[in-house]
Amino acid sequence: IKKKEVEIKTVLELKFFTGDGVNKIKDFLDHLHEKYKWEIRYISAPRYSIEIKTNSPKQAQRDLREKLEKEILTVKDGEADFKIGVE
Repeated sequence: IKKKEVEIKTVLELKFFTGDGVNKIKDFLDHLHEKYKWEIRYISAPRYSIEIKTNSPKQAQRDLREKLEKEILTVKDGEADFKIGVE
């Protein structure tokens, strides 16, 4: 039996406090898309929708959050703020 593919969505609120914040956000979101093949859409500043398709929704939800937190910590360094799963 083939498992049904489902969509997992979360909202990322991301703010950079430096003058080139817009470019940093763009570069960061491009990096996520390239590395994980996630669909990322602009909602409204500073909110972005991240969507993945999977056969294992519970595991994918955990993985999505863990990967996001890990990636954000690599760029945060006191110059960014983020929230995951904000509606």
